[in-house]
Amino acid sequence: MVLVVLPNVFPILMTLGIMGLIGIRLDIATVTIAAIALGIVVDDTIHSLYQLYDPSRSNLTPTEAIIDGIEEAGPAMVSTSLIYSLGFLFMVFASIKSIVYFGLLLSFTIVVALLCDIVMLPAQICLLRRYLAKDFRADKGDSRS
Repeated sequence: MVLVVLPNVFPILMTLGIMGLIGIRLDIATVTIAAIALGIVVDDTIHSLYQLYDPSRSNLTPTEAIIDGIEEAGPAMVSTSLIYSLGFLFMVFASIKSIVYFGLLLSFTIVVALLCDIVMLPAQICLLRRYLAKDFRADKGDSRS
């Protein structure tokens, strides 16, 4: 599903852009931020999409399903993201500058990704629900368009 790409890639691109703007060079620690961040932030997206496409929400309107799904998945998404972010934020006490950057930038990326999963993903679903409904019916074996 291409829908999940933007909320996961946008925070990484934003972090890499900020690195370029403030002059942080790519080194052995900072070059891995994108790969590690993508591995971490995709979990929240999968969790929220699972809640949104839960069959028990099939009787709800798309907007109601989104609100219900975010209410269900939101606390878990926020707590895991904050735990990861705070864990990486402790790297600011390292004596190696690239490790400090790694911790700061990865924490920033995780928080931005959480905001994207809570704001951008539901907005995309609302904007594209006409096309998503077609795909969802096709997945269930229904040939109607």
